[in-house]
Amino acid sequence: MNKPKANGNPIPLHQRKVKKSLQNEGGFYDGMPGVSIDNAGNRRIINFVVTPEGDSNAYIFANPFIVKKAVQQSFKHREIRSLIISAVVDHAFKTRFNPLYWMLRMAFRFKKWSAGQKVKRRNRKAEQNGKTQIHQDT
Repeated sequence: MNKPKANGNPIPLHQRKVKKSLQNEGGFYDGMPGVSIDNAGNRRIINFVVTPEGDSNAYIFANPFIVKKAVQQSFKHREIRSLIISAVVDHAFKTRFNPLYWMLRMAFRFKKWSAGQKVKRRNRKAEQNGKTQIHQDT
């Protein structure tokens, strides 16, 4: 209650120490995974590497949030969008025991059953219409 009001600017607890001489063009230190700048001045955030043996790997050099935003923006390009969707579908249905696989099978069976029921209803209606027309003629 008897305390005087605070006035003045808050003092930060510590300043972040940045050594520009040890950073690369992207602002990351040597040996630390970070963005590298290509010859055109663009930030390279991901590298896809395929070895001669056929092994593949992807090295991410940025915060996953930045990579997610880049992938979302790439959805505007039709070919890249189809490539990403194809990769996601291949990954989702990789195993037969995936719940998505079972849901898809059940949906397909239901669709097949409902199409069969529709054909049976159509045949019954046609049969009834044929009988009523015969009764109307006699």
